[in-house]
Amino acid sequence: MHTAKMKVATLLAVGFLGAVGLGVVFAAEHPNAPTIAVAPTQDDDKPDPETDPKTTPDPKWAKGSTPTAFPEIPAITSKSLTDFEQKHIEPIFVGDPPLRKLLKMKLQRAVQKLADALDYVENTKEPDSATNPIAFSNFHDKRLRLCTSLPSLMIEAQTIAFELYPTAESRRPWLVLKVAVGKRVELIRHAPRDEAQAARLDAEIELARHDQKK
Repeated sequence: MHTAKMKVATLLAVGFLGAVGLGVVFAAEHPNAPTIAVAPTQDDDKPDPETDPKTTPDPKWAKGSTPTAFPEIPAITSKSLTDFEQKHIEPIFVGDPPLRKLLKMKLQRAVQKLADALDYVENTKEPDSATNPIAFSNFHDKRLRLCTSLPSLMIEAQTIAFELYPTAESRRPWLVLKVAVGKRVELIRHAPRDEAQAARLDAEIELARHDQKK
């Protein structure tokens, strides 16, 4: 039995060496024969190193662009301003002291001026330039004038609101409204683009500083 096992082992060894020998001979006689691809090692599969967000330039804020830091804040509309008034402007109460009553009245008038300007910019129909060129020209002059007045009207309302509402929580909606007004001005055709962008950026910086204090 032991002798039979030794013979089998010897035959296997001889067969293996013969196969190796044939392989060597084949490679020598056929140097252009296709080779078998070798699987990559683990080092080749290493992922690219992760970039550090603190030192990686943000393509959205590339030079020449003016993105927003608050994309969730939409440009103001007449409807959103009406909703804002109902939510954030208090009525004048009987028990209010005289100064508070006066400030509330002044704030209501300031916001109304803002609403009137916004309504004209949004909803006034443009006259036909062919049939009424003078009215067409006057319309665009007034529209541009009201458009450029929106930021100053907003600042007037904000100043009064900050005197009425001294807490950080009650002031934030007015800062958000200011950003929304700035975005609306940027959308208006023929508005001074650089001035509109500068006003909106100032409004966003003011809101960002407010939020950073929390």
